[in-house]
Amino acid sequence: MDIIRLVEEKTLSVSVKILEALEDGCTYQDLETNLKQQFDALGREILKVFLESLDQKQLTSKARKRRWTVVRRNDSKEMLTPFGPLTYERSYFRNKESKDYCYLVDEKVGITPHSRVSASLKAELSEACSGMSYEKATLQISRYNPELKVSRQTVGNCVKTFKAKPLSEPKEKRRVQELYIEADEDHVKVRGKRGTQARLIYVHEGVAEEPRRHLVNARYFTTLHKKPEEFWTELLDYIEAHYDLDSISAIYLSGDGAPWIRAGQDYIPGSVYILDKFHLSKSILRATAHAPELKGLIHRGISQADKQSVNAGMFLTESPV
Repeated sequence: MDIIRLVEEKTLSVSVKILEALEDGCTYQDLETNLKQQFDALGREILKVFLESLDQKQLTSKARKRRWTVVRRNDSKEMLTPFGPLTYERSYFRNKESKDYCYLVDEKVGITPHSRVSASLKAELSEACSGMSYEKATLQISRYNPELKVSRQTVGNCVKTFKAKPLSEPKEKRRVQELYIEADEDHVKVRGKRGTQARLIYVHEGVAEEPRRHLVNARYFTTLHKKPEEFWTELLDYIEAHYDLDSISAIYLSGDGAPWIRAGQDYIPGSVYILDKFHLSKSILRATAHAPELKGLIHRGISQADKQSVNAGMFLTESPV
């Protein structure tokens, strides 16, 4: 069986590493780090073989053939697990009666269509959040494996799935010059419904580079059902309770330009809306599709706050090719 062969090969590889460490005088810390990397890689490989073997069984199953037809094979799926990022391939099927489409393997093991993080990792993150801030929780989970440093979607999906204990109100309000509010959305599947929009807002004080790049004092808010006015009011309550508003000289609100995100300016006093980096790059890419050599000029102009360069680049993109 592939999994048995895989474990045997990896065990032999680990044994070789241990012997090399003994002969070369490798430090215990180096050996510990190397073993963690070896076993994490083994965990990912086992999961990949397991999932792809289940998919192969679906392809040859007579029961499946009576109800489902194959639409595509070898569709790639990426997901963050406790062992690090996992990539595997599976088949896409269509139900003969209902005409619904489905990745049968994902459904069998409980992986939802928009899931980008495994349930076990969500549970670990949620448990960590019960005793510390969200940002510290992400650092805690990824302390031995930087690849587990969770993204915005990871935190959002975790909060949607598990109800973490909220942070207690501070004894003293924080004084900062700048505050950042970033908003995003994702479409998720809800039982009994075709789908709904999950909204995520996170507040932070900027980006720090040490011990690794992370958001400073980040706090996350998510909702599936609240109206924008309720959601933004909840966020304003948090800011007023945790920050001295008189000390803040600028509040930046960023997102993809959706109406519910722009509406945040009506609730957060003095906030200034800016397009987030991802959608800014996407807009620049679309605007320079016919003249890609101008993309760098516009990016540099924005990063250097050089309005003249940006305007020059945009003027050239509007010129006929």
